[in-house]
Amino acid sequence: SRIHMLIFTILVYFCLLTAFITISLGVFVYAKNPRSPINRQFIAVMLAATYWALGEFFIWHTGTYEGMWIWLKFSSLWPFVVAFTAHFLFAFTGHSLSGQKRSWILVALLYVPAAILSLLGFLTTTIFTVVYVDGPGWVYIPVPGSIVYYAEVAYSFILIAWVTWLAFSRWRTTPAGNLRQQCRLVSIGLAIIIIFGTISGVILPLAGIYAPNLVFVGTVIFALII
Repeated sequence: SRIHMLIFTILVYFCLLTAFITISLGVFVYAKNPRSPINRQFIAVMLAATYWALGEFFIWHTGTYEGMWIWLKFSSLWPFVVAFTAHFLFAFTGHSLSGQKRSWILVALLYVPAAILSLLGFLTTTIFTVVYVDGPGWVYIPVPGSIVYYAEVAYSFILIAWVTWLAFSRWRTTPAGNLRQQCRLVSIGLAIIIIFGTISGVILPLAGIYAPNLVFVGTVIFALII
């Protein structure tokens, strides 16, 4: 229907809006204090989110089988968005893993799995496939029964849930002040990302509904909270 196509089009361009908001926020925060390790980690998160949002926009904007595959491959590095986000939250909450002495543990937990999943997404067709559906046309969907897809989902949700709990715990234990307020807002923002990510990554595919990734709606809300 026209209403469905209108909503679909809005979501596609929402990805482009997300890219503009995240790059702007990242530059703004970094410029406030370029020497801060937390600010440098934050701009890395925002740059990665911008890359992912642009990839998602072009995936749905092309409207062709070949174009969708090209941009799916381009977007294969998106697990690093999760890794950068988790790294930022470890640093923000002062977790012991963010220290230089334990940096190898952080690399093993965050970046090695992200690199493996990214390579599998780029070099194979074990995570997503492209099919034609009446209405939206060419769409990408998880490969039915793909263990790699479920591993990617588990990696993302476990890490985001972990760092959300860290932010929440820091909020509950920090005395009243700016830091407590920041931890509270970050916890809310991450919870919103989890909600939208669950809807888009699990619920909608199971229901056979094909739409641009709703995690970017949560990302914009998170950015506005920040």
